[in-house]
Amino acid sequence: ILIKNHQDKIELTEKKIAEIKNILYSTLNDDVTREFKDTLISELSGFQSKIEDIHYEHFRDIKMLCKPEQISLFKDLTTELTDYFSPKIRRKR
Repeated sequence: ILIKNHQDKIELTEKKIAEIKNILYSTLNDDVTREFKDTLISELSGFQSKIEDIHYEHFRDIKMLCKPEQISLFKDLTTELTDYFSPKIRRKR
């Protein structure tokens, strides 16, 4: 259930990012104000922050499920999470 909820939240947020990127790059064909472009980029930043929060909360929830003897393994996992969510690493999988 945790994984499915996490995947659903990430997918929804990534769809919103894609929508805003489509709007942003379509403005290259129009005369738009710098303010409008900056607003779109700011929205993208907000959604990227949301993704990081979703990931963080997901692993916090997983930690809550760990038995005491699993905590050391969880700590080991946390040192690998940055690489796991790296776009370059993700593409290689």
